[in-house]
Amino acid sequence: MKKIVILFGSPHSNGHTKKLLDLFLQSLNFKFETILFDAYKEKISPCMGCDVCKKTNKCVFNDLEKLEKHLEDCDLLVIASPIYNLGFPAPLKAIFDRFQIYYNYFIVNKKYRINKNKKTILLLTSGKKNNDFINRFENQINYTLKYLNTKIYSKVIWDNTDKQPVLKNEVISKIKNLTKNL
Repeated sequence: MKKIVILFGSPHSNGHTKKLLDLFLQSLNFKFETILFDAYKEKISPCMGCDVCKKTNKCVFNDLEKLEKHLEDCDLLVIASPIYNLGFPAPLKAIFDRFQIYYNYFIVNKKYRINKNKKTILLLTSGKKNNDFINRFENQINYTLKYLNTKIYSKVIWDNTDKQPVLKNEVISKIKNLTKNL
């Protein structure tokens, strides 16, 4: 069975981002083992920039070990997040910053720590309609994803949720087309 790791970055367990994620999961054509990692519930320590991971390949904190184990063998990484101030919410950003261990491993060993290449899907929500933010957002996440041995396969953005709080037909269609091709 294929495995999905979901990084859920919303403080709202039943908000727009969760609705988008639920639609995605319900639209999948086949069963996945699904691991949901909720950034707000996990309370991850931020990266301290101590470089211990560069020397030992381990972080001084052990609060991401559960996620790391699943990241290494998953087939699909889904990042479901609202966009706050043109970026990820702080708890999710803290997780991405802690992926410094993968960057340092690559720099020291000249190879990926995660051998299994995987696809990444972004499921994003935004209160405003703003077409400029996505390039900035992708540049930020692409650097992190590179060292996880993955790239963005697809993205679905449900924007303007402040004025249109109901899932738009175009978003529903995009999700259904995406899940058909996985």
